[in-house]
Amino acid sequence: DTPETFGPYARTLPPSISVPICWKRPELTPLSNCAPGVSALQEVLSTTQLLAREFSLLVKAGLLHRFPSIFPRGMITWDRWVWAAAAFTSRVMPVEYYLDDGEKLARESVSQNPDLFVSNPEVWDDVGILIP
Repeated sequence: DTPETFGPYARTLPPSISVPICWKRPELTPLSNCAPGVSALQEVLSTTQLLAREFSLLVKAGLLHRFPSIFPRGMITWDRWVWAAAAFTSRVMPVEYYLDDGEKLARESVSQNPDLFVSNPEVWDDVGILIP
C-alpha cells in the first residue's frame, strides 16, 4: 500500500484529541489529585518519554530526510507525533471488544465468520482493532 491509500481514513480522524498526553502542563494539574495509588501523572510522563524516544530515533534514522516525497520538510513535528499517537491509541480496542461472548481470540472466530476478517486475525489478537 502507498501512503495515499490512507488519505480517506486519515481525513476521518479528528484534528485534535483531548487525552492527557496532548494536554499542556496547567491542564495536567488536576491529575495530581487523582485517587490514591493511581499515578496518572506518572503514566502521562512515561508515555511522553516513550514518544520522545521514538521520535528521536526516527529523526536520527534520517526518516525526515530519506523520504522527502512522503515526509516533506516540516510535516513531522513533535505536536503531530503526539497527535498521531493519541489518534492511534484512542482508537485501538482489545480484540475482545469485537468478538462474541465467550470468544477470546480472533483466530477462534475466523472459522465461524471468515468474511468478517479482511486482515490476518493473529494481528488482531496481538495488536487490537483500529476503530475509525
